[in-house]
Amino acid sequence: MEAPKKPSEVLEAAAALIEPEGAWTTGIRARTATGLPIEPVEQDAVCWCAVGAVERVSPQYAYTPYAHPALRWVRRVIRLDEVGYWNDRPNRTQAEVVAALRQAAELARAEGQ
Repeated sequence: MEAPKKPSEVLEAAAALIEPEGAWTTGIRARTATGLPIEPVEQDAVCWCAVGAVERVSPQYAYTPYAHPALRWVRRVIRLDEVGYWNDRPNRTQAEVVAALRQAAELARAEGQ
């Protein structure tokens, strides 16, 4: 079994996952190419919300993504407890989500995480 990644590594990988055009979504953790909801760790997933991206790059947290230690750092950056709610806010942009994940990674890295 692969050792769990550090939160900073998970956050960087999640940011990279949702950074390409069309790779980010709202309202659900992941979607297929046709827009259907799907579990983030499934092979047919092509776009993810912030939480779904963290789950995708850390499959050991599948079905309990909100417990992932990396999300603690995102919560510090966005100053909200609910990362999914923040991701889904009207007018939220893909660039804002990617930036928040990267800023959270920087914070985690600064503390050796």
